[in-house]
Amino acid sequence: MRLLLIGLATMLLGLAGLLAQVSRAIEPGLVLSLLAYAAAFGGTLIAVAGLIQVLPVRR
Repeated sequence: MRLLLIGLATMLLGLAGLLAQVSRAIEPGLVLSLLAYAAAFGGTLIAVAGLIQVLPVRR
């Protein structure tokens, strides 16, 4: 469950960074955009891994 929450928080942080650049709250730049995209994508992968851990396995 902890892995799922960490992944969701990281994903939301990356998406918030991208939104801040689009709305010009912070000055957009290539490095900052790539870091925010990597955080959003990595957070999604971590959340999926956490979801796989939480779901019960049927046999």
